[in-house]
Amino acid sequence: MVHRVEAACAMNKQKAHVAYIGFDLTEKDRIYYSKIIAQFKELLNDKIKLHLYNCNIIKSKGQEDLELLWNSGKRDLSKEVKDGLKNETLMDFKG
Repeated sequence: MVHRVEAACAMNKQKAHVAYIGFDLTEKDRIYYSKIIAQFKELLNDKIKLHLYNCNIIKSKGQEDLELLWNSGKRDLSKEVKDGLKNETLMDFKG
């Protein structure tokens, strides 16, 4: 989160917005991220508008496989993620 807020500050705009998009956030996740965003807002004196959005998805087999790789400790998945995004094989969006 810090690097996105920093980039928005560096733009030196009168009105800057930073949107954080979470996928299938649980209530616990929403509370966690909302608290962090509230802390940033306080530090920034509300100079930058911070927003949290939840996007519900239907995971594909490809997405589930990537998550298994991540959970097993593999961290360099950038090629697989880029390929999945380009080919639209990672997820579908719910309603």
